[in-house]
Amino acid sequence: MKYISPFLIALLFLIACQPDTTKTPTEKASLFSNTQNEIELAEKRLSPVRKAAGLVGNTVVKVDYSSPQVNDRIIWGGLVPYEEVWRTGANEATVISFEKAVLIEDQKLAAGKYSIYSIPGEKKWTIIFNYIWEQWGTEYNEAQDALRITVSPQNLNSFVEGLEIDVDEPGLLIRWEKLQIPVKLAPAPEET
Repeated sequence: MKYISPFLIALLFLIACQPDTTKTPTEKASLFSNTQNEIELAEKRLSPVRKAAGLVGNTVVKVDYSSPQVNDRIIWGGLVPYEEVWRTGANEATVISFEKAVLIEDQKLAAGKYSIYSIPGEKKWTIIFNYIWEQWGTEYNEAQDALRITVSPQNLNSFVEGLEIDVDEPGLLIRWEKLQIPVKLAPAPEET
C-alpha cells in the first residue's frame, strides 16, 4: 500500500470544505421549496394559515385565511367590536375566489377574487366582498366594494377555538367561538 502524506490529506480536506461560490445567495435560496418555506412560516404564526374549497353547483370556491384563536378572550363585542369593519380573520385579508359567477344571498357576484370583510352586529352581520384582495390587515376601502349582504348569526352548541371558514351547505360558513355565520351561495344562472 502506498503512503499518503498528511499534507496531501489536509489539502484535500481544505478543498472539500471550501464554500460553494458558484451560486448566488438567491440561487441557493431557490433550492428550497417555496411550499416548504410557506409551511414553516405558517407554523410560526399565532394565527395559522388555513384554506377551504368546495363546489357550489359546478363552481369552484376557494378561501384563504388566517385563523385567530380565542385564547380565553372575549371575541364578539371585545376583540372583534360590534358595528366596526373586521377583516374576517387575521394577518392578510381573507381572500375568496369564484371560478364562475355566483349568487350570494340571491345577489349576483362575478367570477374572480375578492377580500372578505364583516361588520358584526349582535343580531345582523354585514358581509362585504371587496375588489382589493391582496393586502395586509384592515386597509379597507368602501369605494372598492363589489357586494354587501346582510345575514343573521347563529349560536353554536359547541365551542370553536380557532376561526373556521368552510365552503359547505348553505354555501359559506364562518364559525368562531360559539357563533356561526351562514352565507347562502348558489350558481348564477347562465346568461344567454
